[in-house]
Amino acid sequence: METPILEMKSITKEFPGVKALDDVTFSVRKGEVHCLVGENGAGKSTLMKVLSGVHPFGTYSGEIIVEGQLQKFNSIRDSENAGIAIIYQELALIPELSVYENIFLGNEVTNGLVIDSNESISQAIDILKKVGLDVNPLTKIKNLGVGRQQLVEIAKALKKEVKILILDEPTAALNETDSDNLLHLIRGLKEQGVTCILISHKLREVLEIADTITVLRDGKTVTTLNVEEDKVNEPVLIKHMVGRSIDNIFPKREKVNIGEEAQKGGISKFMFEAFLSDISDMPHLKAVGLMCIPPALGEENTRPYFAAMRGLFENCKKFQGITMRELSMGMSNDYKAAIIEGATMVRVGSALFGRRM
Repeated sequence: METPILEMKSITKEFPGVKALDDVTFSVRKGEVHCLVGENGAGKSTLMKVLSGVHPFGTYSGEIIVEGQLQKFNSIRDSENAGIAIIYQELALIPELSVYENIFLGNEVTNGLVIDSNESISQAIDILKKVGLDVNPLTKIKNLGVGRQQLVEIAKALKKEVKILILDEPTAALNETDSDNLLHLIRGLKEQGVTCILISHKLREVLEIADTITVLRDGKTVTTLNVEEDKVNEPVLIKHMVGRSIDNIFPKREKVNIGEEAQKGGISKFMFEAFLSDISDMPHLKAVGLMCIPPALGEENTRPYFAAMRGLFENCKKFQGITMRELSMGMSNDYKAAIIEGATMVRVGSALFGRRM
């Protein structure tokens, strides 16, 4: 049996009051694309931070074995020296520097005591070709789109002769075209012998690109699946991720009729419909909050207005199964108060605000 390029054995990592990783075991074969999935808070990113030296040796228990050698990484530089590179969702590029300067940042090509810019540019061109990025290496990072910046990050990793490339939610901020290009690049890196560990919530992409998938839940290893041999699909992954079967991933949404109670106290049918339209366009919402900024009503009309808002709030609670929460019913004439409360769908001139929980 082939020796894994990476083994993480019985990894346990604790923060004050929280056990983020609990006896996690993770094994990766050389040259494969291994995806790590799980719900938010499952421990995926923490595990990769342990591997990459962000959480140094001594702050966790367990063993990290790379190519048969026990490793005790005390910093990111230690893991890079072992051929491990990690690319976070928040790209670590400096906008005001050029492409080639970012690629060689911290690993500058020198001629004596002076940085050799010409040689750096020449090497950068070759590295950029490997990631399929046709861009002038003198271009500043701030002038590139997110998709191209992602490729610069990968080029930066390849410069370090990476053996294991970790990508944390690499397509989260990319459009469909850039995502497809990145997945194509990952396949190309696999052909070059680079082992890729991919963290992603996009299960369709995971199934499209992965050879092997490991599922974490509540800081523990649930299972490791071979995509082809185990005939893995989305329902199977979701079952392992949440601990139960979900028969209807995309349930049919019930249409809501506007009742008279929604129009009492100055709550117009238009306002209610506009609110429903807003949250209907955001199917990923698990919860929504309402905030009321009343119009310039007289004091005698304020209570009926708030009563109507609360009636609307209760009426919305059952809408499409979305949990509703009342953010604020206090008076305010400043829409910024809604933002301070955390509302992300602010409709100026309306009394309704939605918040992603």
